[in-house]
Amino acid sequence: ATSIALGRFHSCAMLKDGKVMCWGGNEKGQLRDDSNDASDEPVFVSGLPVSSPPPPPPSLPSPVLCTADQHVNAASTCVAFPAGTTNDVGDDASGVDTTCDDVICGSDEYVSGNTCTACPAGTTNANGDSASGGATSCDKTLCAKDEHVVSYECVACDGNSNLAGDDASGVNTVCDGELCASNQRVESKSCVACAPGTTNDAGNDALGANTACDVTYCAENQHVKANECASCPSGTTNDAGDDASGANTTCSSTACDVNEYVYENVCTACAGGSTNPDGGDDTSGDDTTCACAANERVVSNACVACAASENNAAKNIVPGPDTMCNVVPSPPPPPLHPPPPLSPPPPLSPKEIFPPPPPLVAQPPPPSSVAGLVANAEAEVSRDALLAGIGDETTKAKAKLLADAAIAGVNVTKLSMVLTAETKDAACAQAFSKMQLDAGLGACDVDVAVTRRRRLTAPSNTAYDVTVLVSPVTVDAATLATALGNLAAESVTATSTETDPTEELRLIPGIDAASVESFALDAADAAKSTSAATVAETTWVPPSPPPPSPPSPPPPPSPKSLIFSYDYESAATRQNYHAGYLFASLALSFSFAAEFRVA
Repeated sequence: ATSIALGRFHSCAMLKDGKVMCWGGNEKGQLRDDSNDASDEPVFVSGLPVSSPPPPPPSLPSPVLCTADQHVNAASTCVAFPAGTTNDVGDDASGVDTTCDDVICGSDEYVSGNTCTACPAGTTNANGDSASGGATSCDKTLCAKDEHVVSYECVACDGNSNLAGDDASGVNTVCDGELCASNQRVESKSCVACAPGTTNDAGNDALGANTACDVTYCAENQHVKANECASCPSGTTNDAGDDASGANTTCSSTACDVNEYVYENVCTACAGGSTNPDGGDDTSGDDTTCACAANERVVSNACVACAASENNAAKNIVPGPDTMCNVVPSPPPPPLHPPPPLSPPPPLSPKEIFPPPPPLVAQPPPPSSVAGLVANAEAEVSRDALLAGIGDETTKAKAKLLADAAIAGVNVTKLSMVLTAETKDAACAQAFSKMQLDAGLGACDVDVAVTRRRRLTAPSNTAYDVTVLVSPVTVDAATLATALGNLAAESVTATSTETDPTEELRLIPGIDAASVESFALDAADAAKSTSAATVAETTWVPPSPPPPSPPSPPPPPSPKSLIFSYDYESAATRQNYHAGYLFASLALSFSFAAEFRVA
């Protein structure tokens, strides 16, 4: 409608199209609908010309309306409401000044910082505090007679009594003759908690006689830990009945039978022809393995016999990486045409069979060589004392390799690589196998690779960071180069670094630090003395020996013969002569060393 006319008993409105509709009383035909019936609904007026609707009023500028929690000040500006007040959106900034309404706090609320805040537990407040005023407070709730405080609320006593006035904003209170809760017992008219590892039903009367809690007994394959029943670790068992109120108990490990190994804390039968003849593997420990016999190798976790021209040491582990047998060199073929039978040589005199050796003259070694022998002996005694304090054989072997290198004054080489295997032992065995190097010539350290620190289920393997230590004392440069070449041929990427053996000794977990430092001093002296001895021995000129005795006249020549003669006796003589001379020389050297040390 564009306009509306309101009367006392009827009203009319003009529509946008110029038509008119009226409603209300019609006893005198006011609605002009050709009837005298009143109508609550608008009806069209008949007989009127249709007129054009009036033009729309001119547009006015849009008023500035304030947002929520703003009001109009004397400068016709929307400003923020004062603290503790509020206002609806829509105040017209072009109009008169407006005000905000006070925020009235509800029941159990109080004013803090012009904000309505819930009363603390156990207190109340009537509604009506104005947030625009000062701070207010709540009143403590005081329990009525035969009520007590439970979690800041007044709770009726259960068949017991209590004086009025317990403060609900404070600690819990009890009624006279309180009934104890679950896992509580009566002691000296009070409810006290059951001891660890015991339980009790609720309902003990605190005014009655003392009561006791019942012991908790653990089920099968459970043990007591801190007065609670805990499940046994993997690979262990326990009978039912451990008393949870007593001391901690333990579960028993299971020992595997002969030809069984441990996999994920379970005894598993050896596979692929491998054996474990000793048995007794502990299921509560790490995974173990079976092994192949001598002259067998591992192929896809099965033991396969070496070829007739090959051999292999025993104890290739299963499950583990594939291994290889060693080719046995063939003996040289016999000569195609053996020599003809020899005629016996003419008899020789004893002097011809065993000519007297030249006289032995004692030659003292250079002084630095004697000092080197003494320093080496002292360092070896210190090394043996250090090794005696190490119980683990693998760690002891590693420490000996490092100690021998320190005494020799040489660095050790660390070969680092990543290999996949089922166990740490398998990873070490795989490293030496791929290098084609005897495991006794090095030491192996293994840790789970940082990218895969989790156990995988069979038959998947785990990635291990493998570090092999080798010393120039036992592995020369050519052998080391060959081992690196073998790794490259196996598509294994290895990094090689040199390191101080004494520093590596200090890094061994659990090794005695004082023993290491004592050995380090002795090893440094031995290495220094050995270096000095090497220089001295290359520059020392021993005194000239006395002239030999004149030779005996040669025997008369024997008649020439066409028969071939092999001087077996002469070769044996020369061998005995050289062996005796070497033995005498060594004895004299050690005699000089002993005399020097005593002096």
